[in-house]
Amino acid sequence: MELLARAQSLMVQTLAPERLYISRYGHSAGYPIHFHLIPVYDWLEQQFWADSRYRSLEMFANPAKSETCTDGAELTLFIWREFGERTHPPTIPGRTIAQVVSLLRKAFAAHPYPA
Repeated sequence: MELLARAQSLMVQTLAPERLYISRYGHSAGYPIHFHLIPVYDWLEQQFWADSRYRSLEMFANPAKSETCTDGAELTLFIWREFGERTHPPTIPGRTIAQVVSLLRKAFAAHPYPA
C-alpha cells in the first residue's frame, strides 16, 4: 500500500489532475500487484459528454442518489475504451503521453522508494 500511496502523491503533485482514479485489481494471473492510476481532467470529462454513445449509460443511473452528472465508473469505462482500446484514440490536449511518462519518471527518481 505504500507504493500506491507514493504513486498517488507523486501523480497529484506532478500532474495536478482534477481527480485521480485509483483501481486495484486481482484477477490477472501472474500479476500479484495490478493497479491503475488515472488522472482525470476537465477536457476528458468534456470529451465524455460530447460522445453521444455514452449517453446510454444514463438509463442505469439513479437520479435520487446522484451527486454529479457522471461518476467514476462511467468515466473509467470511457477512458478505457476510448484511450486504451481504440486504434486511433481521441486527441489529448496538453502534454503528450511521452512527456507525462518522462515527468513521472523524474518525480519517482527524485523521491526514491525507501529500501
